[in-house]
Amino acid sequence: MNSSKIKTAIFWTSSEAILNIILSMASLIFIAHILNPKEYGYIATAQFISLTIQLFLNLGLSEAIIQKKDLSDIDISSACLGTIVLSIIGCIICLFISNFYYYDNLIVKKILIIEIVNIVIATLLIVPTALLIKNLRMKSFTKKTLLSRVVFIASAYYFIKTGYGFWSVVYATLLQNITSFFLIIWDVKKIIKIKKFDKNSFANLFKFGFFIMLDNLLWNVLNKVFGILISIFHGPAALGIYSMATKLTDSIIGVLNTVITKISLPIFSSVQDDREKLLEYFQKITFSFNIISMTLFSCFALTASEWIPLLLGEKWLVMREPIQIISIMIAIMFSRRFSGIVVNALGKSKEYLYLSLTAAIISLFAVLLTREYNLETTLLALAIPRIIITIPLGIYLLYKIAGFSISEQIKPLKYPIIVAILLVMVMYFFQKIFVFNSVLSGFLAQLFVGVVVYFIFIYILYKYKKMNFR
Repeated sequence: MNSSKIKTAIFWTSSEAILNIILSMASLIFIAHILNPKEYGYIATAQFISLTIQLFLNLGLSEAIIQKKDLSDIDISSACLGTIVLSIIGCIICLFISNFYYYDNLIVKKILIIEIVNIVIATLLIVPTALLIKNLRMKSFTKKTLLSRVVFIASAYYFIKTGYGFWSVVYATLLQNITSFFLIIWDVKKIIKIKKFDKNSFANLFKFGFFIMLDNLLWNVLNKVFGILISIFHGPAALGIYSMATKLTDSIIGVLNTVITKISLPIFSSVQDDREKLLEYFQKITFSFNIISMTLFSCFALTASEWIPLLLGEKWLVMREPIQIISIMIAIMFSRRFSGIVVNALGKSKEYLYLSLTAAIISLFAVLLTREYNLETTLLALAIPRIIITIPLGIYLLYKIAGFSISEQIKPLKYPIIVAILLVMVMYFFQKIFVFNSVLSGFLAQLFVGVVVYFIFIYILYKYKKMNFR
């Protein structure tokens, strides 16, 4: 793969990441100030159902298109026509759920009907989005992120001022997705040429993508279905808290996901036949991701008591323990972020289903066995078994599939773990020793110390060449 093309892609994905976190955080803060946890829970319930349907309809086509080396115009045409049929199926499924499952909850039912449009948009964008990623045309995503987020904030503000209440968020999200649709379609109009539907071509893409879809669906239990069950057993307010916590952590991890994860599959796929090169890229990307994510989420959890009331308001302080549990779980679990991507690049997604199945079972048991307890207990029941069981299983499966030894997989995590622990210790003792007149001044001082100490650690690692794995 051309190195200049990769550098250009990294520049645009970095730009998108910066814009995404700024605009995502602005959107969430805005939402938190106009909605209470119960109102946000209604919206989250409908969105969790919608996203689960979207994941099912994807069929792994996106990954199949990115991974396939000899992708033809017939493949693209067949996939595009296939997504039109899938979008119709998605409409029927969503209507069925809204009428038969949420017939007694008119608010969720109405939101689900609006979500039908979002399902259609997401399904029709499967192929265009995959083609842009395959060709590393990341500039398109930067433009889409900026304009669609601005549309969301501007339209939500307008709807609130005109008296639409919490429906402002629903309508603004719809306009945001419509904006994204037209921007992406405009950028791929010269790439996609609809010719005909070839069932053999679609079947080959489906054959590869089917197991990725199953993998994604099983992992989806960890988030989407898990959230729906929280709504059923703990009520919409608990789901509102859980959803806001996951949205905040997702907005933070979105920076790294955009910069690193989006380009990792095409890069890994380009060296899938060179084991040494694949291992080298895996180790470098794993280190780069975790040297930031581990420290970031550890500090995110440590300072939750300060930033929640400052950014979201006092009414969201009930989210402190849930977001601390979720942040620590992400800091640990995301150390394995690229294992599945390597497996997908090798075309062995079927063999990785054991891990997804195990994680899905843990999620279901966690929420079912703790349905009589509070939300924090449910999240702990989810986090602890996932860490203890799925991480060792994931290491074994990657060794079996890709031939990466345990030491080769663990090596790039050594210094990220050390840096995260040391930084949390420094910030914790700073928090205990120094007393400030206000929460804001204390938080800013703690943040400043954390940033300075973090870059000192990075400089030491760079100076003593601890970032080289060869």
